Amino acid sequence: MKAVGAAARRLVTCATAIAALALISSLPDCRTARPPLEGGPAPAGTTKPAPEPPKVKEVVPEEGGEGTFALEEPFTSLAAPHLATLSDRTLRGLAFHGLTRFNDAGRVEAELAVKWEMLHEGSEWVFHLRPETVFTNGRYLEARHVAASWEKLILAPDSFNAWLLETVKGYDEMRSGKAPHLAGLILEDGLTLRVKLSYPVRNFPARLAHPAMGISAFGEDEEGIGYFQIWGTPKSQLVVLRSNPEYFRGLPHLDEMAFVRGEAAARERMATGALDIAVLPPLDKAPSESLVRVFTLSEGRTYLLGLNRGAPPFTRDDTVSRFLASLDREEMARAAAGESGRVPATLLGGQPPHRQDSSQSVPGAPPPGLGRLDLVYPEGDRTLSLLVEQLTNRVLKAGGRVVPHSVRAADIPGTLARREYQLFIVPSLPSSPDPLLRLEEMIRWNRSAPAAVLTAVRELEEEGNPSKIAAGLSSLDASLRQEGLLFPLAQVPRRFLVGKGMCGLHPDPMTALEWARIWRSRHPRGECD
Repeated sequence: MKAVGAAARRLVTCATAIAALALISSLPDCRTARPPLEGGPAPAGTTKPAPEPPKVKEVVPEEGGEGTFALEEPFTSLAAPHLATLSDRTLRGLAFHGLTRFNDAGRVEAELAVKWEMLHEGSEWVFHLRPETVFTNGRYLEARHVAASWEKLILAPDSFNAWLLETVKGYDEMRSGKAPHLAGLILEDGLTLRVKLSYPVRNFPARLAHPAMGISAFGEDEEGIGYFQIWGTPKSQLVVLRSNPEYFRGLPHLDEMAFVRGEAAARERMATGALDIAVLPPLDKAPSESLVRVFTLSEGRTYLLGLNRGAPPFTRDDTVSRFLASLDREEMARAAAGESGRVPATLLGGQPPHRQDSSQSVPGAPPPGLGRLDLVYPEGDRTLSLLVEQLTNRVLKAGGRVVPHSVRAADIPGTLARREYQLFIVPSLPSSPDPLLRLEEMIRWNRSAPAAVLTAVRELEEEGNPSKIAAGLSSLDASLRQEGLLFPLAQVPRRFLVGKGMCGLHPDPMTALEWARIWRSRHPRGECD
């Protein structure tokens, strides 16, 4: 019924616009009169008049329709505490928005909050919520819903994203069960929320744009405020979203989107029209048929290696440095993605030339005495499996032995928290364009990181000088790599096969596709312009 209502509203809007245009065209005398231009006669000569500029063809997105799209990574959960993959974050972000969001330029702007004030140099914030904002179940947004959503994120067992709120006063007491509510959250009235922090955090509004910070009706996982609403029961192989007619910024272009994995996501299904966008793995060649095109996102997927610095043999700094220096990352990148593979220079971005030059050192032999190394990685990623194979062979040549343990993506955070491993590899894509948040989220993967690392992050959160923040980020990035806490192995391209007639593909500020802007062309040849 909601989809029918949305279509009806579109028809009414179009009819109103047509009537208005007809009325304007019937009133020529209402146009503004212009006086004649003063001046002498035109100069004699053969000067030709300047050609008229070509008319710009405006592409108006079609409204309505459906689409079926393949997910890049496995879907595990929509629950805010347990978002483990890019697919989880993407789907959550489409249906559950937070107090803030990132615009196309990557800057924080208001979403469910209309404005906010920073007090006491960032140790206190006041958020004013958008009035008359409706959840998909018909409830109106209030400050108590924000508090309930945030408290659920903190209280959930094995919450991987609770760190986003650990700066709020009372976090430790509530997390340990000593307090029923978060002391730093003060409901001043129905639409005003005051947040007191344990120390100044100047990028606090940026945290609230993270997909895990999306607000729901009393912390439920079904009813949110966003472009879409969850339709039916989400499954690991199928999640259906329908446009939310109550969303205050207006409807997305498509009425319904189905996200699929497994057999339903096989690119062969594009030939029958059962699939509109498929994932093209790095080593696969693009098909030659004209019915599909390749769309490549600007930022590739980076695979991070982490060493457990709290377990032998990586408790020794010299062992760590020799082990990292022995990795032929150029060869690993080629094995995982062919000539399109890249070796990241830093955690926060930046790649040197693909081939090593003469000034770069040749990888050496791994240190002796490595023994058995337990390696943890998420299952179902072919590129990651190739990297694991390369690493295993490298260690084997030095007399060591890598024992790989593929783990379900949903179980990776809990597995790493137990620290019963020597190595792990995870795919990393940012959840935020804010560089400090990007780095902090990566740090959370390695539970053996010393307290000094998070202390350095907190110092940067309090800093108000942009140049000092940039210098601090660069230093922290280098330290994490040198100590083996987070070491970028390879970056591979992210490519999609796009079916004929699917238009409006754009990357969002978090480097995923901006699904709400995609539309289906009704042109007979499927043209988008």
